[in-house]
Amino acid sequence: MYRVWRQRRIIRGKSRRGFDVISLPAAEYLSVQGEPFREEDYSQAILAVQYAIDHYDPSVIGYEWDEESPRIQLEPRGERGYIELRAIKKQQ
Repeated sequence: MYRVWRQRRIIRGKSRRGFDVISLPAAEYLSVQGEPFREEDYSQAILAVQYAIDHYDPSVIGYEWDEESPRIQLEPRGERGYIELRAIKKQQ
């Protein structure tokens, strides 16, 4: 499953202790969510999603990878599956 997200700013405002506040330029992201997994299998779940992203061609939806923006990884949680976002931009 994939989703395209338009993100203007990731984190904004005051931070809690131990966190950094960062501002990022506007970007669109492709979100990839893996299957739910057993907690002890989290590393395989992460690798499966990263493999899927690395072998996906965003040109089939009219985009290309945006290497200038960061990848975003959400906390691996077994009950929902691992989620990673990779920046994309419209094809030139």
